[in-house]
Amino acid sequence: MPYFKNIIALILAICFVFTLHSISFAGQASLIQKTIKQGDDVIISFRYQKDTDMHVVIGKCGINEMVNFKAIYLEKNTSDDVNAVIGKNAQLFMQACTDWLGPYVVKALENGDGGGSAFTGGWHSIKRDEKYYKTGMTYSFDVMSNNRTIKENKVANGAVDIQIINLIKGYNTVKSERYLLREEIRIKAYNGQFDIKVRTTALEPIYITKYYGLQTQNGTWNGGVQYGNDGINLINKCSESGAKKDVGAINNFSLWSEDKKHRLYCSINDKVGIGSFKNIPDNMSTIFTEAYGKTYFNLINGNGVHLLSEESVTWEGRYVFVSTYHNVLLSVADRIKTLVLKYLFPIS
Repeated sequence: MPYFKNIIALILAICFVFTLHSISFAGQASLIQKTIKQGDDVIISFRYQKDTDMHVVIGKCGINEMVNFKAIYLEKNTSDDVNAVIGKNAQLFMQACTDWLGPYVVKALENGDGGGSAFTGGWHSIKRDEKYYKTGMTYSFDVMSNNRTIKENKVANGAVDIQIINLIKGYNTVKSERYLLREEIRIKAYNGQFDIKVRTTALEPIYITKYYGLQTQNGTWNGGVQYGNDGINLINKCSESGAKKDVGAINNFSLWSEDKKHRLYCSINDKVGIGSFKNIPDNMSTIFTEAYGKTYFNLINGNGVHLLSEESVTWEGRYVFVSTYHNVLLSVADRIKTLVLKYLFPIS
């Protein structure tokens, strides 16, 4: 009889594990993401929490009017369908005032027009001779769903593929209006996960001295930043993941809201391109946070990159907007699964 009871308990535990995993993803996977393109913006909407949709806006912003992560809204929704547009009762969750996909410190190796080291692209302009110069532009911006371009004000269901091409000047070519870089960004978005691939190609011989790639504006997630599996650090104080020579290449971090209801997970594929962190010295950290509330990956810093015309650098990364509701269920399910496996395969 005890053996029979143990078998029944084991079957129930296994069923509970799979049920919890199903529940944990049900809030997202059973509801279809919806996307609409409106002018210079694309709005990606998905079920974020129970009875709440998240709208992520990617579009032109900043002084250069280049495509970047632009805004995030939360909207109550008790229906069985995600809202495709941002409703009048939606609450602003994040308004970008800086880059998420980062700028470059890059110079031409030939025929420069002067000027000191500075970031170009993204939200950055350069002031020369009492005049502000734009430092980049979005050349093309296409949104695809099911291998078809999404038409203006038409709603698409399911995953989307966003393709952006930017042209970026060097800090010593702004006056001569020469673009040094062609930046190709591809964002695949589905239910809160944004997979990003970037290829940056030189248009003439250049030297990149600093580039962070994937970064975050932390104000909304004001509870702290967590590097890998380490403790949580304050977002308004300088911190870092630790020197590469001491802790290795830490390739992910999480931002938490103060009430722990919202989490943003960010990662770099350290097997692809400059994501290997080979272009920083061993005494530098692969991730760091500045006191003004931004966290950065350290992709090129200290060990610069020379590129000839048509040579490229690449990287891949990810943003995941995570609801604590799903985190808790997954955590419980994983704990039970671990106990079940220990029961099935005890260590002798």
